[in-house]
Amino acid sequence: IDHFKQINDRYGHEGGDRLLTSVSHLLTATCRTGDVLARWGGEEFVILLPETDLEQARLFAERVRQIIDETGHVSAQDTIRCTASIGVAVYCDDVSLDALIARADAHLYEAKAGGRNQVCG
Repeated sequence: IDHFKQINDRYGHEGGDRLLTSVSHLLTATCRTGDVLARWGGEEFVILLPETDLEQARLFAERVRQIIDETGHVSAQDTIRCTASIGVAVYCDDVSLDALIARADAHLYEAKAGGRNQVCG
Protein backbone atom coordinates (compact mmCIF):
# COMPACT_ATOMS: atom_id res chain seq x y z
CA ILE A 1 0.00 0.00 0.00
CA ASP A 2 1.50 3.30 -1.08
CA HIS A 3 2.30 5.93 1.56
CA PHE A 4 0.98 3.76 4.38
CA LYS A 5 2.87 5.70 7.07
CA GLN A 6 1.08 8.88 5.99
CA ILE A 7 -2.25 7.04 6.20
CA ASN A 8 -1.40 5.89 9.73
CA ASP A 9 -0.34 9.44 10.65
CA ARG A 10 -3.57 10.94 9.30
CA TYR A 11 -6.12 8.32 10.40
CA GLY A 12 -4.30 6.74 13.36
CA HIS A 13 -3.34 3.11 13.76
CA GLU A 14 -7.00 2.08 13.95
CA GLY A 15 -7.62 3.66 10.53
CA GLY A 16 -4.51 1.96 9.16
CA ASP A 17 -5.65 -1.38 10.57
CA ARG A 18 -9.09 -0.95 9.01
CA LEU A 19 -7.45 -0.17 5.68
CA LEU A 20 -5.28 -3.30 5.90
CA THR A 21 -8.36 -5.38 6.71
CA SER A 22 -10.30 -3.86 3.82
CA VAL A 23 -7.46 -4.45 1.35
CA SER A 24 -7.04 -8.03 2.57
CA HIS A 25 -10.75 -8.66 1.95
CA LEU A 26 -10.43 -7.25 -1.58
CA LEU A 27 -7.42 -9.45 -2.26
CA THR A 28 -9.17 -12.53 -0.88
CA ALA A 29 -12.18 -11.85 -3.10
CA THR A 30 -9.93 -11.40 -6.16
CA CYS A 31 -7.82 -14.54 -5.65
CA ARG A 32 -8.74 -17.83 -7.23
CA THR A 33 -9.04 -21.14 -5.45
CA GLY A 34 -5.48 -22.41 -5.13
CA ASP A 35 -3.85 -18.95 -4.96
CA VAL A 36 -1.98 -18.26 -1.74
CA LEU A 37 -2.38 -14.84 -0.08
CA ALA A 38 -0.36 -13.67 2.93
CA ARG A 39 0.43 -10.41 4.65
CA TRP A 40 4.16 -9.84 4.20
CA GLY A 41 5.25 -7.17 6.65
CA GLY A 42 3.53 -3.98 7.68
CA GLU A 43 1.60 -2.91 4.59
CA GLU A 44 2.77 -5.49 2.09
CA PHE A 45 1.04 -8.60 0.83
CA VAL A 46 2.31 -11.50 -1.26
CA ILE A 47 0.17 -13.61 -3.56
CA LEU A 48 1.42 -16.83 -5.10
CA LEU A 49 -0.42 -17.63 -8.32
CA PRO A 50 0.19 -21.28 -9.28
CA GLU A 51 0.14 -22.20 -12.96
CA THR A 52 0.21 -18.53 -14.00
CA ASP A 53 2.60 -17.13 -16.60
CA LEU A 54 4.09 -13.64 -16.52
CA GLU A 55 1.45 -12.02 -18.71
CA GLN A 56 -1.40 -13.54 -16.70
CA ALA A 57 0.31 -12.43 -13.47
CA ARG A 58 0.69 -8.87 -14.79
CA LEU A 59 -2.98 -8.77 -15.78
CA PHE A 60 -4.01 -10.08 -12.35
CA ALA A 61 -1.76 -7.54 -10.61
CA GLU A 62 -3.14 -4.69 -12.72
CA ARG A 63 -6.69 -5.74 -11.87
CA VAL A 64 -5.78 -5.78 -8.16
CA ARG A 65 -4.10 -2.37 -8.46
CA GLN A 66 -7.20 -0.88 -10.11
CA ILE A 67 -9.57 -2.36 -7.54
CA ILE A 68 -7.51 -0.93 -4.66
CA ASP A 69 -7.29 2.46 -6.39
CA GLU A 70 -11.04 2.64 -7.07
CA THR A 71 -12.26 1.43 -3.67
CA GLY A 72 -13.02 3.70 -0.74
CA HIS A 73 -11.98 2.06 2.52
CA VAL A 74 -14.09 3.09 5.50
CA SER A 75 -12.40 4.27 8.69
CA ALA A 76 -14.01 5.57 11.87
CA GLN A 77 -13.53 9.17 10.68
CA ASP A 78 -13.59 9.12 6.91
CA THR A 79 -13.28 7.11 3.73
CA ILE A 80 -9.64 6.34 3.02
CA ARG A 81 -8.44 6.27 -0.57
CA CYS A 82 -5.17 4.52 -1.32
CA THR A 83 -3.10 3.12 -4.13
CA ALA A 84 -0.76 0.16 -4.40
CA SER A 85 2.56 -0.48 -6.08
CA ILE A 86 3.00 -4.08 -7.19
CA GLY A 87 6.02 -6.15 -8.16
CA VAL A 88 5.57 -9.31 -10.24
CA ALA A 89 8.00 -12.21 -10.68
CA VAL A 90 7.67 -15.65 -12.23
CA TYR A 91 8.94 -18.89 -10.72
CA CYS A 92 11.60 -20.86 -12.56
CA ASP A 93 12.67 -24.39 -11.61
CA ASP A 94 16.11 -23.33 -10.42
CA VAL A 95 14.90 -20.46 -8.20
CA SER A 96 14.10 -20.75 -4.51
CA LEU A 97 10.95 -19.26 -3.02
CA ASP A 98 13.10 -16.70 -1.18
CA ALA A 99 14.76 -15.66 -4.45
CA LEU A 100 11.36 -15.41 -6.16
CA ILE A 101 10.02 -13.14 -3.44
CA ALA A 102 13.23 -11.06 -3.52
CA ARG A 103 12.80 -10.57 -7.27
CA ALA A 104 9.16 -9.51 -6.82
CA ASP A 105 10.28 -7.16 -4.03
CA ALA A 106 12.88 -5.58 -6.35
CA HIS A 107 10.11 -4.95 -8.89
CA LEU A 108 7.94 -3.50 -6.12
CA TYR A 109 10.67 -0.93 -5.36
CA GLU A 110 10.94 -0.22 -9.09
CA ALA A 111 7.20 0.55 -9.12
CA LYS A 112 7.56 2.84 -6.11
CA ALA A 113 10.58 4.63 -7.62
CA GLY A 114 8.66 5.04 -10.87
CA GLY A 115 5.90 7.05 -9.22
CA ARG A 116 3.84 4.43 -7.35
CA ASN A 117 0.37 3.09 -8.21
CA GLN A 118 1.70 0.80 -10.92
CA VAL A 119 2.74 -2.77 -11.69
CA CYS A 120 6.36 -3.64 -12.55
CA GLY A 121 7.95 -6.94 -13.39
